[in-house]
Amino acid sequence: MNREIENILKTVEAEDRILEVGCNHGFHTTLFTTRLSDRGFILGVDAVPENCMIAQSQMALNNVCNKALILNCVVSDSNGKQTVANAINGFIVNKDQKDINGNVLTIDGVSGDCLDDTYGPFNYLKIDVEGFEGVVLRGCQKLLKRTPKIEIEFHGQESIMKYGSSIQEMLGLIDVEQYNARMIVRPSYDEMEFDRETLIKNPSQTMVFFMPKQLPQQIKLHRDG
Repeated sequence: MNREIENILKTVEAEDRILEVGCNHGFHTTLFTTRLSDRGFILGVDAVPENCMIAQSQMALNNVCNKALILNCVVSDSNGKQTVANAINGFIVNKDQKDINGNVLTIDGVSGDCLDDTYGPFNYLKIDVEGFEGVVLRGCQKLLKRTPKIEIEFHGQESIMKYGSSIQEMLGLIDVEQYNARMIVRPSYDEMEFDRETLIKNPSQTMVFFMPKQLPQQIKLHRDG
C-alpha cells in the first residue's frame, strides 16, 4: 500500500472534521470518508471547476454526500479573485509565470479561517496546492491555534518562494514544537522522522504528517465544542 495512504488511514478518526485544500478529483477525499462516521465531515476544496465536478461525482457514486462537500474556490490568505491555470493539477498564476498557453480561469479566493467559520470547526487540515501552501497557511491562523492534525505536501523551497513564502515561514506558522511529525521524501519515497534540514533542502515534494503531542485532549475539546 502507498505510504501516504497508510498514514492517512492511521491518522483519521471517526468524528474528525477535515479541511482538504487541493482535493483534485477526490481520491483522498473518498479515502477519508471510509474512516468517518456520520458525525465526521470533510470539506474538499479545489481551484479547478472540472476537478470539483469530478470530485463531487465521486462523493455521489460512493454514497458519502452526507459527510463530504466539495467547493470550487482558491484557499488563500485573503478574500479576492485569483488567476488559476486550468489543468488537472491547477496552480495559482502569478506575474512571473508566463508559459501556460493562456488557459486560465478567474476563481474566488477565501481564507481557510473563513471556511473554518462557515463549515468547521476543523481539527484536521490537509494541503496539496502546487507550491501555494505557504499562502494557504497564512490564511489559517485561527485554525492553527487549535493545533489541528496537519498533512502538507511541501513542493520544494523554489516552488514555495514563487508565491512569496518559504518553508521556514510555514514551519513557524505551524509551531512544529507542538507536534510529533513524520515525512515521506520524494523521489525515493523514504519515510522518516521529521527533519527540518532535509525538508528545506529537498527540491522535490515532501509529504509531512504533523500529529499533535496532546492529541487525546485535542479530540476531547473538539467533541465538546
